[in-house]
Amino acid sequence: STLPLVAEKTKARNDKTNRDEGSLEKVTLMLVDTTGCDMHETANEAGSKSNEGEANIVVSHVQSLISLGLRAEDIAVITPYNGQVELLRSLLLPEVP
Repeated sequence: STLPLVAEKTKARNDKTNRDEGSLEKVTLMLVDTTGCDMHETANEAGSKSNEGEANIVVSHVQSLISLGLRAEDIAVITPYNGQVELLRSLLLPEVP
């Protein structure tokens, strides 16, 4: 479960973001806490983890940034897991070479 102070700050930040029109284009770093969102990790043959639910959130966000006019080559997605990199590539490459 999320710590109360973290939950309060997250809610305040989300409330502010939801009020600001066009705020997505002003965000330079986005961290998404998926705790409690019923998203489960799997491991590939090499033991590297991936999470399809989290990957879908990333794909949606990347598509939103591109629709705002950002170039794909100006967007970075960082993950420590090779399995997640492989999954994201498979989801993004058809649309974002």
